[in-house]
Amino acid sequence: MRMTKDYLENFSNESGEMEIFSQIYSFLIQEGFFSILQDGDCQSFHEKIYEIVKYPHGLGIALCISPIVNVAGTILLAAKENGSSIAEKVLNKISNGEIIPAVAISEENWQGRLSKIKTTLIQNNSYFVLNGKKSFVTNSHPATHILVVAKENEKHKVVLVPKMEKGIFLESFFLSFAKEATHAKINFENVVISPEWILPLDYSTWGERARLSEMFTLAYILNSYIRTTTHKLIQIALERGIWKNDFQVQKNTFELFQVLDMQKLYLTTITKERSGKNFLMYPLENKYPFGLSIIIQSFLNFWKNAFSKETFIEMFPDSQILFLNQIEEDYNFKKAVRSFFQHLFQITGEQFIIEI
Repeated sequence: MRMTKDYLENFSNESGEMEIFSQIYSFLIQEGFFSILQDGDCQSFHEKIYEIVKYPHGLGIALCISPIVNVAGTILLAAKENGSSIAEKVLNKISNGEIIPAVAISEENWQGRLSKIKTTLIQNNSYFVLNGKKSFVTNSHPATHILVVAKENEKHKVVLVPKMEKGIFLESFFLSFAKEATHAKINFENVVISPEWILPLDYSTWGERARLSEMFTLAYILNSYIRTTTHKLIQIALERGIWKNDFQVQKNTFELFQVLDMQKLYLTTITKERSGKNFLMYPLENKYPFGLSIIIQSFLNFWKNAFSKETFIEMFPDSQILFLNQIEEDYNFKKAVRSFFQHLFQITGEQFIIEI
């Protein structure tokens, strides 16, 4: 991963963060980040993801890679198994850098329920017409193609469409952190769809599996991020003279790193079991929430005891960060993680050395 690391460590143009993923995509391919789509090697993929989070801008890049492998990859591999030659070609083109896919599923007020999706795919003689609005599409800027979930009668079809196709309109927006992972709202207005662009699967069969796969990778990302963050924040606290060096703090610090080690071992065990050509069939639903609630609670316990009440309030002005204690009940893990990162970066600001 020397090429990616060198590029990220030397990147200094803050205004060009949205271009980083496109610029290093060829490096990521050469360093094997997308090989999992060909060989099913989950272990190698997650080792790379865990490592890249430690680099400057690495968090944002990891959040770009994850939906390509876990969501687009799940859809395309399932379609390939159902005999789709286009899916097979797209997988090959992702692996050689010709295609970068984005996935358009989320809609305003859909609350994670496919039954509330309003985007439609309607047949008109020899072709289909796509209409609808998607509210949160990751990798919208570098994407060459978009996988769109749309309702056709009572089924949820997946359409592969070039991003530059007539009738597609993007409204880009950025989160306050991880700007490398670009996002957009996308309108599809009477987009003409050839039948061969419609993949042979119903997303309702594969959607939950894709989402759990993405959450599993995000568990690796969060473990690496909390570990790296904690090391750096302890360093900052020591430099600023606000580190509480007492027994309770030492205990919480030890427990946090112990829990991170245990979760990493747990994730690695699952990863080894998943690796192989049939990794998509592994029953991740039996493993959720992958130790997430425990590491987040340990992280919060560490913070609450490592600093005085006054310092804690100063660094965490929004007490709503504590809603993360309820992550086990919040099945929209991606939303919880985004909020967590957002709060954390608003709190640490320029004093926080890690670059994303």
